[in-house]
Amino acid sequence: MSTANNPFPYFSEAATNGFIYIGAANQDAQANPITVYRDAALTTPWEQPIRTLNGYPAYLGATAGIYINATAFSVTVKDNNGLTKASTQNTPTIADFASLALTTTAALLGANDASSGAKYTTVQGFITYLLSSVGSGIVGFIQSGTGAVLRTLLSKGRDTVSPEDFGAVGDGTTNDYAALLAAMQSGRVVDGNGRTYALGSALTPSSFKGLRNCNFKWANTTVMATQVYLLNIIDKSNFFIDNCTFDLGTVENTGDDDDSSRGGLRITTSNEFVTFNDHVRVTNCRAFGKGNGTGIYIRSCRWVHVAHNTVHDRVVAFSPDPSNDCQNGFDISKCYNATIVGNISRDQQTRLSGSLAKRYSRGFAFIELIDSAVIGCTVADVDQGFDFSGAITATLVNGNNNVAVSGCAASDCNTYGFKFANCSHDITVSGCVAKRFGFVGFVFSGPTSTPLDATKNTQRILLTGCHAFDPTGSFSASCYGFRLMQAGTSVGYPRGIRMVGCTVSDVTGGGKLYQGFNSDVTYDSSGNFNELIECRSIGHTDVASSGFTYTVAQLPAGHSLMTEAPEGVLQALKDFLKP
Repeated sequence: MSTANNPFPYFSEAATNGFIYIGAANQDAQANPITVYRDAALTTPWEQPIRTLNGYPAYLGATAGIYINATAFSVTVKDNNGLTKASTQNTPTIADFASLALTTTAALLGANDASSGAKYTTVQGFITYLLSSVGSGIVGFIQSGTGAVLRTLLSKGRDTVSPEDFGAVGDGTTNDYAALLAAMQSGRVVDGNGRTYALGSALTPSSFKGLRNCNFKWANTTVMATQVYLLNIIDKSNFFIDNCTFDLGTVENTGDDDDSSRGGLRITTSNEFVTFNDHVRVTNCRAFGKGNGTGIYIRSCRWVHVAHNTVHDRVVAFSPDPSNDCQNGFDISKCYNATIVGNISRDQQTRLSGSLAKRYSRGFAFIELIDSAVIGCTVADVDQGFDFSGAITATLVNGNNNVAVSGCAASDCNTYGFKFANCSHDITVSGCVAKRFGFVGFVFSGPTSTPLDATKNTQRILLTGCHAFDPTGSFSASCYGFRLMQAGTSVGYPRGIRMVGCTVSDVTGGGKLYQGFNSDVTYDSSGNFNELIECRSIGHTDVASSGFTYTVAQLPAGHSLMTEAPEGVLQALKDFLKP
């Protein structure tokens, strides 16, 4: 015994006052009726045709179940006008539905996808449709949260793209260049989901929206040796790059001493220093591996945010031109309104005569940084830490200016911790530290040749609460905490350098600190003189100078140093400086 959808089968086609016929299997139901019942005990036969109420079988105005003592049967449904609406000649009973768990049963059941306009005779046909390229377009998705609206999985899936959508393998070995390029030029944000993509050529997409969670490396040592930049973003605005790595490989010698034409990530314009990219964000990225050049290179940008990136462990295997550095961790130049926060540059070396040395490298190179802030960045184990060496050329007309530098630290630099040279002006430096430096903790100098615009020479820099300590003498046996160096024909520069509450100390007993504060700049009568206020030198070896070499010739009449030198020395210094 079985039931046809007990207890209330529904035949929408019959509506009200329609007709239901139950007949022998594989025969016309109306012409070959079988006995059906209104009760499960099969004691009350139901005369056919069975009438309907709102699509349900009804007896005396009340819906009722249909009970059938047969293993299979046929069904015909007609409306109140006697028109046939549905008919089947072999309907399984409820007992037969246990077999529907079989994987082959989908090929037996009907389905109708009204939304696509296509009708499928079997569930298996509908499943095949869902697995096709357009199947996700009929599957719904709604995000959690108030106000969320219904979308299709097709729409949701296209919010971002993956390199795998364009055929990438992402195994770190297969050359995925073509797939990466297609993904970046798709007009969507690219998400690599943490996979590693090998490249046989440098990526330079013609359009670009954003990139995250991708790891890049060169496909083989041949391209490593002739590398340029793994990723080049040229003439693009309003984009971001987040949580990506750039593996520059294991080949040390790239064949020249250029510090700017190769590396990990480059963002610039085709008319560098003249046109600009706007609204750029680079965060949580990392560049590492051998070779010369710059790990992360950002030039000609406005409103740029560079935060929490790291460049580390790089080696160049040759002796470069001594006048040109061969490595930079970061080159951030000709950038306006930049926030440079929490970046790290470390371990950049050159192999000289077979031995590794911290030479010809800079942690951060700033050529023309304007209206910007450098906050909480660190440098370790490079030649020069923070190099603010502005330049005045036909396209670089301002130098570094209107920059706030705070909370930065340079440690174990071979020469300078912080360098403000050539054309760097109107800058504040607060709470910065140079530790274990090889020559000078903080150095200031003017241009070596006559500048195009003397008003942009190094001047008007305020330092507060900065500290240089424990020099190593790795570059010079005589080290200085803070040093002002007059260079070439630029007499009287740097000027307007004001140090307030700064300290130099050598408490390790290494004996490498010669003088805490040193200046050879000729005083300029314009009044824009250099000043030391409440500064202190501890542990210097040049006892006669009390750590200070500022002289009457370098200070205005009546001006004296206010220091925290040992008792008696301060008064002697003041007496010496009186006109």
